Amino acid sequence: ESLKRSLVSTHAILSARGYSVAVFAVTHVWNQGTFSEHDGRHHVAWARLNLLTNALKQARKQYDLVLFSYHGGAEYIDAPPERTRRFLEAVMATGYVDAVIGHHPHVPQGVGWVGKRPVFYSLGNFVFAGHDWAPRTKVGYLARLEVDENRAIVAKACPYWIEGHLPKPVGPKDPRSGELRSYLRLISTSVGGARIGEPDDRGCWELTPPK
Repeated sequence: ESLKRSLVSTHAILSARGYSVAVFAVTHVWNQGTFSEHDGRHHVAWARLNLLTNALKQARKQYDLVLFSYHGGAEYIDAPPERTRRFLEAVMATGYVDAVIGHHPHVPQGVGWVGKRPVFYSLGNFVFAGHDWAPRTKVGYLARLEVDENRAIVAKACPYWIEGHLPKPVGPKDPRSGELRSYLRLISTSVGGARIGEPDDRGCWELTPPK
C-alpha cells in the first residue's frame, strides 16, 4: 500500500503556454540494496504498470498532455533490453501516454513509435562526464516536443557533445551533426526505426515514424 501511495503521488503537473502537462517518473533500477526493504520505497515510484494505470487514466482525463519518464534499461549498450521494451510498450498500449523519455543507460538509444507517439529509450548522458573507453557516453540528445492545438506532437532530437561535465550543443553546421544523425538513425532500427530530418537553426532534427 505504501508503494501504491508513492506511485500515485509521484507525478508533477506543469503549465506552459496554456497547456497542462502531467509528468510521471518511475524507475526499474535501484542501486541501494533491496528496494522493498529500503526507506526510499516511500518516496520513489517503482515501475509497476498495475499500480500506474489508474493514475495515468485520470491524468489523461484531466490534463492536455501526459509524459512518462522512465529510469531503467541496461548501461552502455545501443539497444534497450527486452524487459524495458515490453514495459514501455505496455505503458503506451494503455493509450494514456503521449510520449516516453528514457534515461539511465549513459549512452543514447533509439527512438521508437506507437502510432505517432514517440518513445525516447535513452537520451544519453547530460551531467555525467564521458569515458574514453565508451565514446558514446560523451554524446546525448535533448528531446524537444512541440504540441499543436490538436495535441499532436512534433518530436525533435537536439544533439550535444560533452566536454568534461559540460554539454555543448551541436549546431547545424558542426561536422559532428551528420555523424550523430546517422548514429541515431542506426540505433533506432532496433526499436522499429525513425525518419530523421535535416537540422534546423538550433541543430535539432525532426523525428517521424518510419514509412
